[in-house]
Amino acid sequence: MRRSISHRFDYPYPRWQVWRAMTEPTALASWLMPNNFAPVVGHRFCLRTDPGPGFDGRIACEVLELDEPNQMTWSWTSGPVDTIVTFELTEDETESTVLGFTQSGFRGVRGKTAKLLLDPAIKRTYRHLLPAYLQQMPPDVDAPLPTFTHTRKTQPARMNVLEV
Repeated sequence: MRRSISHRFDYPYPRWQVWRAMTEPTALASWLMPNNFAPVVGHRFCLRTDPGPGFDGRIACEVLELDEPNQMTWSWTSGPVDTIVTFELTEDETESTVLGFTQSGFRGVRGKTAKLLLDPAIKRTYRHLLPAYLQQMPPDVDAPLPTFTHTRKTQPARMNVLEV
């Protein structure tokens, strides 16, 4: 069994727009999780989500690598999960962005279980939540960012644009 989750996601938006959605804390909180992220190598931050059995809802992370706007790597530690997440962004000739997502380092039975639980959530996040956020972003690089709210439990995701 592979010890990693790897996916490729295509977005009809320029790379700077996807990068901005992934590196500005308020944007990241709108489509991923509340956080205290900063796009600085060595910065330690926490992502927060709903707690579950054996999980307090906190994910401790650190920015390990940053090559704006091409690549970003984080450590990702929570419960039995002690992994590395790498985001690679490339732009094609139409200025659409390809996001390569890899989370590696799942070990043992608990890691295997965590991987099985995380994979569908990753697909949902990068196939639905991030694209919905990108769709609402203004086309100007310096424009204010929209803020969304969404649910994470059993209800389907809901996105409501809030006034900025």
